[in-house]
Amino acid sequence: MGRNGGMSSLYTQRMYPALLLLLACSGPSKTVGDPCPHDASPSVTWYADADKDGYGNPDEPVRSCDDQPPDGFVDDASDCDDADSRVNPAASEVCDSYDDDCDGLVDGDDADLSGGAVYYADTDDDGYGDPAVTAPGCWAAPEGFVDDDTDCDDADAATSPAATELCNGYDDDCDDLVDSADPTVADEGMTWFDSDGDGYGDTATSETACVGGGRVALPGDCDDTDPAVNPDALEVCDELDNDCDALVDAADGSLESGTAYYADGDADGYGDALDERVECSPPAGFVTDSADCDDANAEVNPAAQEVCGGLDDDCDGLVDNEDDDVHGAGTTWLDADGDGYGDAATEAVACAGAGRVGTPYDCDDTDAAISPAAQEVCNGIDDDCDERLDDADFSCAGLVAGFEDADGDGYGASSVQVRVCTLPSGYVADNTDCDDAVATNNPAGVEVCDAVDNDCDGLTDGEDDSITDATTWYEDHDRDGYGSASHTDAGCSAPPGYVADNTDCVDADADISPAATETCDSQDNDCDGLTDDDDGSLVGYTWFADADGDGRGDAGATTDACALPTGYTADNNDCDDSDPSVGLCPSQDDGTVCWWDFGNDNGRVPQWTGTCDTTLGFVEYGGHCYFPDSLQVEWNDARASCVAAGGYLTTLGDVVENAFVISLGVSDGDSFSGGCRETTIGPWMWITGETWAYERFTRPTVWSDPTCLATYSNGTWDPVECDIVAGSGYVCEFE
Repeated sequence: MGRNGGMSSLYTQRMYPALLLLLACSGPSKTVGDPCPHDASPSVTWYADADKDGYGNPDEPVRSCDDQPPDGFVDDASDCDDADSRVNPAASEVCDSYDDDCDGLVDGDDADLSGGAVYYADTDDDGYGDPAVTAPGCWAAPEGFVDDDTDCDDADAATSPAATELCNGYDDDCDDLVDSADPTVADEGMTWFDSDGDGYGDTATSETACVGGGRVALPGDCDDTDPAVNPDALEVCDELDNDCDALVDAADGSLESGTAYYADGDADGYGDALDERVECSPPAGFVTDSADCDDANAEVNPAAQEVCGGLDDDCDGLVDNEDDDVHGAGTTWLDADGDGYGDAATEAVACAGAGRVGTPYDCDDTDAAISPAAQEVCNGIDDDCDERLDDADFSCAGLVAGFEDADGDGYGASSVQVRVCTLPSGYVADNTDCDDAVATNNPAGVEVCDAVDNDCDGLTDGEDDSITDATTWYEDHDRDGYGSASHTDAGCSAPPGYVADNTDCVDADADISPAATETCDSQDNDCDGLTDDDDGSLVGYTWFADADGDGRGDAGATTDACALPTGYTADNNDCDDSDPSVGLCPSQDDGTVCWWDFGNDNGRVPQWTGTCDTTLGFVEYGGHCYFPDSLQVEWNDARASCVAAGGYLTTLGDVVENAFVISLGVSDGDSFSGGCRETTIGPWMWITGETWAYERFTRPTVWSDPTCLATYSNGTWDPVECDIVAGSGYVCEFE
């Protein structure tokens, strides 16, 4: 069916029967199958042209005896869609998903496509196409093609307009510029111009560029006009620096061509083969002969006479008696054991050496330990060949000194001595007995408290540190009656400053001993190995249980500790510790002066634990600890906050403390301190009860009952009404 539906088939259904009738009436055909008569023209095949485009449908043929086609038929059978006049072999192929020109190819598959897109082969799959290899297309690029035509080498994916130009002799980025000619080249390095083409450039021609075009990556050519001269060349004798190392001919240790010369150290005309130099001309002290076998001895060389001396004098490889030309042989003896002395029975005229010596008198030439030079020892042998054995020979080295041991304790007296190979009975080798009449007194004896030097060390009783029955005494440096286990002395009686006890753990402090009381000072005061809170006998700070967590404690529930325990507080003013909403009891006095209304704790002051922790804002001065708070509160509230934290509103005992508190920076205006008086005519008091001994009032009276103390940044004081709010806060003091 064509683009116009089923018209071709309908036409055939209507026309085909009539055509068959017409053909049947034409009479018999001339040939088998030919419908035309024998006397008529041969039959002709015609093809239906339903779309009237001049091209027929090959599937709808008819045969006629007439040479004119029936109506609606043509003699062409190449129409591939006879329902559409736009489709026939004469049509142009366009992008419409049809085979418009009936060549069996549709749209972009047809090289004759008209009006489609042109795509370019991308053989290296880099996204850029070869402008010389194209293919048509309609809706998308054919497989292996792209719409770009800027690839200058479609066989190399590394070459494209998107590539980076590199020094490689190629136009990597397809801009018609190669290597250094391209300003975008990425890997230029230092290169040098190589005029003579030997691979090394003239150092003076350095330039950042690509290698190539006469430029190389190696400098150092000292003569760039001669390719035989460069750092890789061999140095030869030609008065040129061939290898460019600034050394010429023999001055260059790498010289390859020259004459071998040998050192003639002893100037005998013969050189040492092991000391060779290749030179262009003979150096001083060198010769061309290398046959000297000892170049340190001018008497030894191939021209010398072989003589007895243990040397190969004539350098023929034969020494002394081995050489038939040897001169100077004398009387020698065979030394079989190599001890330097020969057997008198082996006398002969020969050079000494090679087993022969110039001295006889060896009494046993099978044993090198026996000769006139040997040492006589206690072994039953005449070691030194003097016909005297062992202790009969005064030179015997094996003799031992023996000392009489009258008390039989193994230690002898130095007054009676003999020298023999073997000690006789009653003698020992030791001479250290200080009392040879008492067997228990000797160097192995045990020193005891008996006024005798029992162990012969010159020390008696307590003088001797090795005494065994002495008492151990311990130094009591701090005189507290308890001694240090690390400083002892043993004796029959206590030395001055020593005691029998050794339980003092700090013997430099009389306040520390097993009899002391454990306190909060980070020391083991009572020497029981426990410190502060770890010691059950601690006499520490009293803390009050705070069961309801309101910061105020129960005065009836206490514990002693150095550090504040969990669930405790320094305050003891909670009248109901089961209810956090109930704090101070209405009628409860906090134990300080000027109590009329305790006020409220604002919770801003850290709980005092006995340590002036600067990280929490505490400041230490004069052995006390201070905490400044800039919160603007009434005097009673400031007082309550200090007490709840374990302290009190600061007192000002003298001008120095007054200046220190002012320096804490809360007194830019008025700030509260712990001074008060209950009536306008009553005395000024510190809330701690300490003596009122210093003041700096600008005006001592204010007509208010009660009256409280405020300080200012200039150090002066002022009486103020207690229920006003201080403009610059307050300072708490702890001890």
